Amino acid sequence: MPRFAAVDVGVSSVLPVAETVRLARAAEALGVRRFWIAEEFHWRSSTATAAAVALGTTSIEVGLGIVSPFARHPGVLAMEAATLQELAGGRFLLGLGASVIGLLRHRQWGRVRIARGMREGLGVVKRLLAGETVSFDGEVFQLDRARVGFLGPGGARVPVHAGVLSPRNLEMAGELADGLLLGIFCTPEFVRSCLGHLRRGAERAGRSVSELEVGMYALLAVDRDPAAAREAVKETIADYIAWGEVPEERAEAIGMTREEYRGLVARMTETYGRGDRAGMRRAVPERLVDTLAIAGTPEACARALLPFAEAGVTRLIPYHVLGPDRERGLETVVRELAPRLL
Repeated sequence: MPRFAAVDVGVSSVLPVAETVRLARAAEALGVRRFWIAEEFHWRSSTATAAAVALGTTSIEVGLGIVSPFARHPGVLAMEAATLQELAGGRFLLGLGASVIGLLRHRQWGRVRIARGMREGLGVVKRLLAGETVSFDGEVFQLDRARVGFLGPGGARVPVHAGVLSPRNLEMAGELADGLLLGIFCTPEFVRSCLGHLRRGAERAGRSVSELEVGMYALLAVDRDPAAAREAVKETIADYIAWGEVPEERAEAIGMTREEYRGLVARMTETYGRGDRAGMRRAVPERLVDTLAIAGTPEACARALLPFAEAGVTRLIPYHVLGPDRERGLETVVRELAPRLL
């Protein structure tokens, strides 16, 4: 069975910055090569957190995965990415995605405009990071003689990965991006579908899909006590449901009717509003742990994850929970899970 090329680590920006830096240092000491920070709205700034991680480490690559050109103008993102690359001494990567879908829907952005904005945003960021002076009058974004002033002729050399899911955006990623970042809650079948669209875009641009890294976040908790691992992921599952990050369209895939799922969302939202974390964990059905997370012993997690490598994922990103105790979980991921995946 195919294996992953690398096992990275990722965390959410809900964590205190000091904890994120501590985890990044621990990951670096364990030999992890890449550390991703995912931005959640409205929590801690991922760019500020990435700066702290870059200054607090020496060798591990630091990735923003993902930030949105709809939340920060592409001109601002390029400026921040170039600065982070300077701080990291060449270790920085940028992941771009729509991300704030709830905000975009609230502002009545259509799918076509989101796709157009992603294409424009990613293209503008790459040009600015290459050191170009950019004048651009797009449907979504505009710039007038913009340039990142401190870049030399070679630019910042920041790899730009696309965190996208729709067919149109996946084809765009195949054309323009340096890699693909898939989010949590994927299935191997969905990964194969995504890579088909990615391949079409790459071929249209005269590229091979093998040139692109394919990363995937996996909401994961690993522990020798499988019950403790399963319990550990429930709070994060509950958060994502309460935040509207698991769309109603996924109801059937997770074994629920839409009516049942709407009821679950209502309960999660109510308990989240009361700050009842224990109540949120209790409200998560066991079947959601099976369908939305990878949780259990190292052996069980490896069995669940290897089909994603077979589907075409090259870099696995164990995400956020890691285990009942996050730092101990990180060590278990590196010492006991990763050797079964590489």
